[in-house]
Amino acid sequence: MARRPNPEPDFDRELADLPPELRWREWKARVEAVLFAAAKPVTREILARVVGRDCALDLLLDDQPVTRGELSETFGREISRDLIAGLREDGLIAAGPRSPKPGAPYAYVTTEKFLLEFGFESLRDLPDLEALNDAGLIGSDPSSDAGSAEPQAENARKMPATA
Repeated sequence: MARRPNPEPDFDRELADLPPELRWREWKARVEAVLFAAAKPVTREILARVVGRDCALDLLLDDQPVTRGELSETFGREISRDLIAGLREDGLIAAGPRSPKPGAPYAYVTTEKFLLEFGFESLRDLPDLEALNDAGLIGSDPSSDAGSAEPQAENARKMPATA
């Protein structure tokens, strides 16, 4: 008699023996691995299978890598490859997994140096987009700071991504 395969993954999803920060990092790594390995977009239901019941999947997904196009969308202006290259050279961002979006654009993640440079203990300490907008660091008015590369670089460094 053949044994039926178990439809659920055979690993510890809850990670109760890990401290919260390590548990979060492991859940995030699992979600990123699934997104990276998938040939097509992945549903929340599938992602929920690799994390514990207590994982706030929406918060975890908000803590995902960001593409150059998404940065451009957020800041309302084009983010140049030179700017991305400069941030990578400074060690503030690193290449992340390819995005599951059409064309599989490169995604970027923040680094430990990013957190240290800006005085954050973890990515959860980063301001959300609404707070950045309220502070005047981002907005839909492309004429503000027009022609100045330095404000763009400063804004991009404050963009939440993953570590």
